[in-house]
Amino acid sequence: MLETDEELVLSDHILVENWMLSAHRLGPQIADRYWETMIDSGVSIEFVSGDDLRLALAIRRGWPDQQFSIVDCTSFVLMERLRLNRVATFDQDFSIYRYGPQRRTAFEIIR
Repeated sequence: MLETDEELVLSDHILVENWMLSAHRLGPQIADRYWETMIDSGVSIEFVSGDDLRLALAIRRGWPDQQFSIVDCTSFVLMERLRLNRVATFDQDFSIYRYGPQRRTAFEIIR
């Protein structure tokens, strides 16, 4: 488990994506336990808005050579909006994506 004093933030899209993956690989009971744990854990769940979806689509279109998913793109948008620069992930797309002026800023990956 990630040990930190920082507030942990999870998007509703990540919650759904992880539930679906867990349900498919491990069964719905395990997935439901994950769901309950996330809700009860104190992790802040951030909801993707319509504006976030529009910005995410712009990211997708702005990076035509990449296979960023809708969940990747909405995560990028939320992280930028919330000014979060550290991400716990095994997804390599987070080490490819750059933002800010002239796309010079990268997320810090925590493993």
